[in-house]
Amino acid sequence: MSPAGQENVATVTRDTSHAEYLTLTDDEVARASDQFVESLVPEKIEALASRYHGGRKCRIVDQARGSYNACFFVKFDDEEIRVVRIPIAPALYKPWQALLSEVATLDTVKAHFFRTLLRYLAEMWVLELPAIGSLVPSDDASGPVLGDLLTQSLNDARRDLPSFVSARAYVDSQFDLISEYLLSPRHDFSEDDVRYDIFCITSMKPYFDTAIKPEFDNGPFVLSHPDTRPSNIIVNEKMDIVGIIDWQFASSVPRQLCTPPSWITGHTWTNHAKVFLAQLGVATALDDQLPEELRREWRTPSSPSFHVAHIIRRPADLHHVFENYPAKEKDAKQLEECEARLFRDPKLVSQARLIAERNLQYTEYLKSQGRYSKSS
Repeated sequence: MSPAGQENVATVTRDTSHAEYLTLTDDEVARASDQFVESLVPEKIEALASRYHGGRKCRIVDQARGSYNACFFVKFDDEEIRVVRIPIAPALYKPWQALLSEVATLDTVKAHFFRTLLRYLAEMWVLELPAIGSLVPSDDASGPVLGDLLTQSLNDARRDLPSFVSARAYVDSQFDLISEYLLSPRHDFSEDDVRYDIFCITSMKPYFDTAIKPEFDNGPFVLSHPDTRPSNIIVNEKMDIVGIIDWQFASSVPRQLCTPPSWITGHTWTNHAKVFLAQLGVATALDDQLPEELRREWRTPSSPSFHVAHIIRRPADLHHVFENYPAKEKDAKQLEECEARLFRDPKLVSQARLIAERNLQYTEYLKSQGRYSKSS
């Protein structure tokens, strides 16, 4: 107690100099930040984005800002959208250091996430099963057993397939299923569209034929989750993976077709493929706990087996895979010549015409039943 009978109170006052008063007030920082953002020249932002994307033309389509950064959304001539984020200098004490720290932090978090994801996938990659099929409950307490194949493609086609003990037979069955899917009745689908489908699936046939090496025809077969898209991966605040959901179409597959997620390999979300592939490469190279065979096979995500695995999972992406991989090896004239050469076969010409006629009949049928929809 003080002599006056009162407790000592900590003081918040201290000696100050007039220099301290030069610090901007919160209101002044806010005004300076507004002025800074207003001074940014849209044309220069577009030029900056263009310079870092091979000189491609772009335009600002939207913008947003927070307390410390202004974001400009730019769309390029191929419809790709990127974000140019500019630190608001008046609001940041050390803007460059803050940016470098954020980049380093995100690199660390991403590397950690990809290493964790790879270890999850590696656990399935080494989980061998006696055949290709889907797990079902057993009649006793012995645990799940392999049953008939259940996949998203089979579900959508309303088809049944048994289990397989031959990887080659499995791949052949999937090629037939994809062919049937592409040539099934579709409304507003012309003869030119049908011919292009036939050209794509015929061009991809060699990839299916070489996806399985003869010595691996009888296995190993491993468990595979067909849809590890980001929305099916649950993480905590530290980006640790705490679970993966959506297992209803999981099955065993030939090990050559147990691949990283398509959004990592570039078979979907191609705008970000280079970033994801780089992270995959770093994580695979640094993690010596991964099986050596996995590390070796997953270093080349452009291999035929990766293309085949993605098309089996998503037949509707056949055009995308063909156009972004095999077709890239030829110019437009060469592709036209290949397609023309294919349709010198009168049987294929007749098949395309018959399918197109059936599509026309199907379109008219839907209209007559009140079921036609241009967008469906």
